[in-house]
Amino acid sequence: MDVVVYKAKGKDGYLYDISFNPTIDFEILRRTRNVSSIEIITPEVSVASAQELLKGVYGNSLVFGKLVDSQEYRINSALKKLNIDKVQRKITEGAYIPSNEDIRRLEEYITGRILTLNKLALIGRDFGFNEEQIINIIQSLYCERRIKIMPAIKRTGNKNICSICNKEACMECCMGFNEDDILLYAADNYNINKSKNIHVRMGRISETIKSARDGVCNFVKSKRNSGILWCAPSSFEYESIIDGIAEVVKKGGRVLYATSTFITYEAKEAISGALEGAEVDIIYGFESDYKKNDVCICSYSEFPCFYKAFDLVILDQRYAFLEKSIQNLLYIYQRAVKEKGKFLNITCYPGIDKKRFFRSSPEIIPIPVTYRKNPIPEPRIITSRFLKGADAFFPQMVMDVIKWSMEENSRLLIFVPDEGEVHKVYYYLVNMEGIDRDMIDLSYEKDKTPLLRFKRGEVQILISMDLKDSTHIIEDINIIVMNSDDEVYRVDTLINIAAMAAMATDKKLREVMFVATQENERLSLAKSTIRSINRISWEMGYIKR
Repeated sequence: MDVVVYKAKGKDGYLYDISFNPTIDFEILRRTRNVSSIEIITPEVSVASAQELLKGVYGNSLVFGKLVDSQEYRINSALKKLNIDKVQRKITEGAYIPSNEDIRRLEEYITGRILTLNKLALIGRDFGFNEEQIINIIQSLYCERRIKIMPAIKRTGNKNICSICNKEACMECCMGFNEDDILLYAADNYNINKSKNIHVRMGRISETIKSARDGVCNFVKSKRNSGILWCAPSSFEYESIIDGIAEVVKKGGRVLYATSTFITYEAKEAISGALEGAEVDIIYGFESDYKKNDVCICSYSEFPCFYKAFDLVILDQRYAFLEKSIQNLLYIYQRAVKEKGKFLNITCYPGIDKKRFFRSSPEIIPIPVTYRKNPIPEPRIITSRFLKGADAFFPQMVMDVIKWSMEENSRLLIFVPDEGEVHKVYYYLVNMEGIDRDMIDLSYEKDKTPLLRFKRGEVQILISMDLKDSTHIIEDINIIVMNSDDEVYRVDTLINIAAMAAMATDKKLREVMFVATQENERLSLAKSTIRSINRISWEMGYIKR
């Protein structure tokens, strides 16, 4: 839906703004701003074009609605630049303003969210409003500065920039927004917090988790607004964040915990079981009653886009590498934090790009060791240009590890990037290296029987293209990642895969090998991050000789 730009004459100057229905603006401004007349100065244009036009008057702040001098020269210049014809049409009569009750009902739904105009139109019908009523309510809210409007995609230079994550727009937006969508949003900063009686149930915890728990709790009480819970894979326990969540809920605040789809129920059970007296629930899509909960749990792939709605947002990215379609989660969830709220990112990879994202230097809280208290084997990076051939190829050093694993009766997990590589590797090992086919099995996403056989020790080598296999606890295995410079392997993916070899029950250090055509930045970052995790574990005394 397009808008018009108007010029309203007030007692002490002129007001420029955009409108879906300028007769609503005239009626409201006549009552509240002593506006005597409104003149439409553009035909119907997109919201993006209208806002570009207003920047010519108000600058880049997008704080529209101030009274200014008549900006005829700037308006004419901006119209010419945008190739928009100027019109002059007077508004002489106002429209009927929706009732306060109708406005309040729709505003309550918008507050704390970012919604498309089309989505809100569908929701408005559930409230019993027709299309004209919905537009009039939206315009009333916007004119009174109770909601904001922006295009889903804005043009900057020769790039389409997403208004949500401030990066180049994805071909398929994970938020489900289309290029021509109009977004409506309003902050939920104005809730009056009421204290709540919460009892924390806490069992015995390790020294590592106790240290992290104290760190998270201190972060929540501090003046810092950003924190990182830096976890080695398989080291996180919910006890590390419970006290921090309780501090917020006790004061009447609201918490959002965002995580991967397949552990949302696990998170709900853990948090609700530890917080007696707190309302904890999983929210789906654009559920209207999320505000009844003290702790909301949602998945990356099915959640409303929030806007300044939570006092504490915890983004658990431990399993984000399994969600292939989700990008820029940090940027999306940062918008859910209230002005003075806290944002905590749980991750195994606090990369440089993430640190740059935070508004201030984040508090780093480490959980650097797995419950086995073994260091994560630092991967060896083996490169060979022969990997690009049509047939599978293993460098001699890699074959030595494979044969050594067979002789030692150790299990070996070989990750490959796609199904084609699964069969190439299998063929090479069986037909070129003479390994008994009964000792090898293939793991696919839809069939986990081979993984179960591998865990039981019925086969010695498992070739897998399913990254979810890296979430399983498998003891005493060596790891090889073939074609590890493939784009399917992100930094956090490689760290999680390497950490599988830290689950050994004996003191022998397991082997991890990244086999690639060349050593790229992701491989180097994964290796250096693992080294840093191990160094912190040694310094904190969690790993002993």
